[in-house]
Order: sequence, then structure tokens, then C-alpha cells
Amino acid sequence: MAPLRFALHPMSYALVRLAPDAAAPILTAGDFVSISRTRRELTIVCEQRVAPKGAEVQNGFRCIEIIGEYGLDAVGVVASATAPLAAAGISVFVFSVWSTDFLLVAHQDIARALDMLRAAGHAID
Repeated sequence: MAPLRFALHPMSYALVRLAPDAAAPILTAGDFVSISRTRRELTIVCEQRVAPKGAEVQNGFRCIEIIGEYGLDAVGVVASATAPLAAAGISVFVFSVWSTDFLLVAHQDIARALDMLRAAGHAID
């Protein structure tokens, strides 16, 4: 796969977990919200400052966005992004939208994660 381009979002993010049958909160503040429901849980990725109260919340993440639109038939995009981080022992939470993918990385690991991505030949905007 060709080298990827990434953008580091400036905000701090939170991972939120609620019961699978919980009502999804309406989060209108912030520029970014992702909500996923499974039989096991309702998971929300949002800016830390707007994380809903009364939920299990893990704060302290930065978001790295893969720049560019990749079709649903693109192969290896996430693997190319996560392999250098896995090799460095950096944990990531990956989530996707129709056209691209995102990596949440703990604040304490973000500088090293960006260094590993650059070392793998990727560009950071």
C-alpha cells in the first residue's frame, strides 16, 4: 500500500460505554461524534468536554484521521496505519465512517505514535 496521510485532531476525546439498551444521547456540541450499538453495548466516541454524564467514560485520547477517501473495497488501509503502532506496542482504538478511518491513541502515546507513522513512511499534516 502507498504511504498514507494523517491529520491529528487538536481536541481531546473520550470513549463512552453505555448499556446496549440505553438511549443514545443527543450530542450536538463538538465537531465529531461516532455512535455504535451492538448487543453488548452502546459505544460513543466524542470530544472529552461533551462526554455524557452517568456513563462509563475513559478520557485522554487524541484522534488521528486517515486523510483521503477510500472506497469500501480498499484493502490494507487500516493495517498500514496500525502495523507500525502495534510493532511499537502502542494501543489504538480504530473506528470508521463510510469514507475513511480514525485511530484513537492515548495522550501519553501520541508523540511516539506520530513518530512511528512517520518512520513507516507516512505523512502527518
